Amino acid sequence: MTKRLRWIRVQLGAWLDRMSYWIIGPLALLLATAPFYPEPHLVETTAMLFRGELTEPIYIFDFLMHSAGLVLLGAKIGRDLLRSDHDDKGPDDQCADGPHQETGIET
Repeated sequence: MTKRLRWIRVQLGAWLDRMSYWIIGPLALLLATAPFYPEPHLVETTAMLFRGELTEPIYIFDFLMHSAGLVLLGAKIGRDLLRSDHDDKGPDDQCADGPHQETGIET
């Protein structure tokens, strides 16, 4: 991965880490279900996608806009799950060449 792509990935990850579920959750729910009557656009455009009728640019944009909150929520959940997997492993506590970093006790 190039330096530029790595930088973008790190910046987007940091931005996702700062975002709260209290913001992303309602945003995703609102975008996915708007307008509420007669049928949410996401449901309508998803049905059009499966029928092969999603060809006009305005409907493609509409589909992307109404699904953006769900994609953002999925990215945040995925990032948090991956980070929690790495956190569970913890640091390597056995070091044979000196004191333990946190307690200063020789091992």
